Amino acid sequence: MIEENAHVTIIEKRKTKPLENSISISHLGLYYLPVWCVSNARGKVWINAANGDIIKKEMRKNLTF
Repeated sequence: MIEENAHVTIIEKRKTKPLENSISISHLGLYYLPVWCVSNARGKVWINAANGDIIKKEMRKNLTF
């Protein structure tokens, strides 16, 4: 919540947690996501084949040739 008056700005931040029994999780199905794995000497990259977003990167540090 942000309130701005003539010369004062008040910012209030709150974290709320749901009650323990107020959330229910049910199995909706199984989804398959096509993924490309590209690897070379520097590391590996996993790419979402549906939209091209990078899912995960594992790049090696301290490479010596």
